[in-house]
Amino acid sequence: MALIKIGDKWQFGNEFELEEIVWKNLPRLLNLKPFKRQFQIRGQICDILALDDQQRLVVIELKNVEDRYVAQQLTRYYNALKEYASFEEVDLEQPIRLIAITPSFHQDTLTDCKYSVLDIELMSFQLEAKADCLYLELIGAREGTITPLLIQQESISLQTAIPIPEPPRKLLNWLSHASDAEFNATMMLREKVLGFDKRIKEIIEPQRIVYGRGITKPCCELKKTGAFGFTDSELARFFWLPHPGGKPPVLRMMIGTDKSEQSVTGLLYCPKSSRSKDLWRFPGLNHGIGNYSKIPDVYKPFLDKEMNCSLSNLVDLALQTWQQRFQ
Repeated sequence: MALIKIGDKWQFGNEFELEEIVWKNLPRLLNLKPFKRQFQIRGQICDILALDDQQRLVVIELKNVEDRYVAQQLTRYYNALKEYASFEEVDLEQPIRLIAITPSFHQDTLTDCKYSVLDIELMSFQLEAKADCLYLELIGAREGTITPLLIQQESISLQTAIPIPEPPRKLLNWLSHASDAEFNATMMLREKVLGFDKRIKEIIEPQRIVYGRGITKPCCELKKTGAFGFTDSELARFFWLPHPGGKPPVLRMMIGTDKSEQSVTGLLYCPKSSRSKDLWRFPGLNHGIGNYSKIPDVYKPFLDKEMNCSLSNLVDLALQTWQQRFQ
């Protein structure tokens, strides 16, 4: 588990860590039974679906930072589930519970909930250090403080906190019509890259945003451009990655992802602009023309047993590659 300490306060290194803790401890924290995770429906992706003791569906949206749009997200999830979902285990005629869990709530969220016809439960969380141990505390407006959950001290890895600036207006404009999944994946990518090394900067140009030690030492690039059927995303994402064929050069690769924005579907070699050459598809990094019988060793730690790769893991590989080139 990755945790960050800023001053005397602790926080999760990323949203995935928060989701892992809540998912694994739903009975203990909220007296709920885990049902589905990262559930996709009609273009929406719900962090956690759970069941209460009356077999009612509970939708939980998690944020590692304050998010003024969390109530709107839950409203869209509610609509999609009510209109299109069908579960044998759940009676959707019963009211669906909606829960938002974030460190704090923006005033806009409080206003949205005040006048919403839906009953949205707001819970803030904090990490508290007590007697050399860390505890996760949930504070609900109705429940008060829920019994703190002990986080095992020996599993904690500390990270040096690097302040992450607010997303630039250009990036927010580019993502204005993006799905929730793409928006969240892009924010995850950005936070991970900028938080990796203080030397990595966000360089804004008219047609692209580059992340690296200047233009000549890049790690990642974002462009508002059509990806020619390779991905449905609003943005084209490029990472500098090792050649999947096992050759030494590091190549500029466009990343293709599935609709959940969680899994990488392929790598498209783009030496300049968005013009492409070679294509490698997951699973197994299958080439568009032929297959590589052996996965390069540098990729193996980042693949699951089906030889697929998550977007988060590929960002880790890009950062590792950048560090080895420019340390």
